[in-house]
Amino acid sequence: MSNCIIRVDASIQIGSGHVYRCISLAKALEETGVEVTFLCRSLKGNLNSLIAQQGFELLTLTPPLHQSLNSHCSHANWLESTYADEIKESQSIIQQFLAEKKITTLDWLIIDHYAIEQQWHLSLRPYCKRLIQIDDLADRKFNCDFLINSSVFPEQIAYYDGLVNSKCKTLLGPQFAFIRKSFSEQRMKLKPYKERMNRKTILMFFGGVDSKNETLKALKGTIESIKSNMLNCTVVLGINNPNKGEIERFCQNRSEILTVKIQVNNMEQLMSEAFLFIGANGSTIWECCTLGLPAITASIASNQALLAKTLDNKHIIRWLGDCNNTQETSYSKALELAINDRKSLQKQSKLMLNLLDGQGSHNTIRYIEDIKHDSDNTSN
Repeated sequence: MSNCIIRVDASIQIGSGHVYRCISLAKALEETGVEVTFLCRSLKGNLNSLIAQQGFELLTLTPPLHQSLNSHCSHANWLESTYADEIKESQSIIQQFLAEKKITTLDWLIIDHYAIEQQWHLSLRPYCKRLIQIDDLADRKFNCDFLINSSVFPEQIAYYDGLVNSKCKTLLGPQFAFIRKSFSEQRMKLKPYKERMNRKTILMFFGGVDSKNETLKALKGTIESIKSNMLNCTVVLGINNPNKGEIERFCQNRSEILTVKIQVNNMEQLMSEAFLFIGANGSTIWECCTLGLPAITASIASNQALLAKTLDNKHIIRWLGDCNNTQETSYSKALELAINDRKSLQKQSKLMLNLLDGQGSHNTIRYIEDIKHDSDNTSN
């Protein structure tokens, strides 16, 4: 059996999206006979228990006693430990893992972390056959065999000029977006979008943390339109959302039209029952596309802006800009425009469905295995 270690973290600062997409990839790898283990640091707001609940082996890095400052890349401090300690401890844990498994190298070493770059890659390369980096930013140098970025379209390959090593293969575009299997299964039984419009349900989700409380801003901005147009809204919050109490109190006073759900495990069902999504430009956008759910979005982190702008230019989503610049009225105006232009919503839904097939994890695995097969044949 092949083996794989995935280095990824979740925290209050990082959010939850990286872990969720890695779980999607891990499950696809398992289906092909790869044994997957996660390597995570126990940061505040981590999702280590979720990873274990999904049945994966979990190796943990030492929790930081205090937050250390790093400067090796723009998101370096997401590690919360020194970069030297990160590299040294990762090496030690992987060496121990290999010894216990009685193997010399990993088949796959996958990294999904904005604070990891070429220095880490070069230090860990001796322990793996294939080193794979998942990225969204194109803001640092890499030394990997494969680089995956579903947020950058193939025609935007120039973003990585001078950032990747000469032998690196880049997998760019929505066809490599890691979507949970439950979403691709839900896609097969989607009702026509016109029927979903008749349900008059909006789904709101600004990520697992939403520390800036964009959720409450959007609720205050849209509540009058929701009332006057006889709509209802399902508000999803992550368990690490620091503003849960305030949002719940706002919704309790309007429980006939607002429903709050915390840390759901049926997002695909909620999306399939809605006609409009209001939320952040994280990995959830790919789930919206998989289910043809038109979206009004704002960026709650700097890494979300490039994809948001690209999708907005392609008329696939309606992007309101960075959350620091949005107002309550930004959401009220966007919602009124959407519900008064049903044809545009239908067109947007169709564009989203045509953008990807919901099989990004399997597309990635096939691509990498095909490259390996071609390389083996060439060497022979």
